[in-house]
Amino acid sequence: MTEILLSFSNPTFAAYATYGTILLVKMILLLIMTSYTRITRKVYSNEEDVLTFAGKIDIKKALAKNNSIERIKRCYQNDLENIIPFLILSCFYILLQPSHATALMLFRVFTAARVLHTITYLLSLQPYRALCWGVNLSINLYLSVKILQQGVF
Repeated sequence: MTEILLSFSNPTFAAYATYGTILLVKMILLLIMTSYTRITRKVYSNEEDVLTFAGKIDIKKALAKNNSIERIKRCYQNDLENIIPFLILSCFYILLQPSHATALMLFRVFTAARVLHTITYLLSLQPYRALCWGVNLSINLYLSVKILQQGVF
């Protein structure tokens, strides 16, 4: 019987689903962190939020940009730019029936580097943040090359 590649019966897909979920949960935690920081610092992005959640405070001050919130938002934006391509490319890569060990290593290294990237981003730690980003970029490029090698070119 032929194994269905995009199924939990395929250990490579199961690993992909696990590490992909970790990455998505990490992104969700950044959203929660953004909301928490907004509430605790009484800084909002919409006037109705100020009126609803902050009570009688200076609206201009409550709508002003906050460096901490902006940093979290930039970190989240960076996740969107890296994690979404990784999830799509990894799914295509699974269809190539790669070595499970190789795929598992790629999934683990990408996830670890992305978690470390978030930590270093939020703590303003360069050059470590750039190194983590470089690891993620390298893996996405590797996946792209492997997929394109199997394509119609």
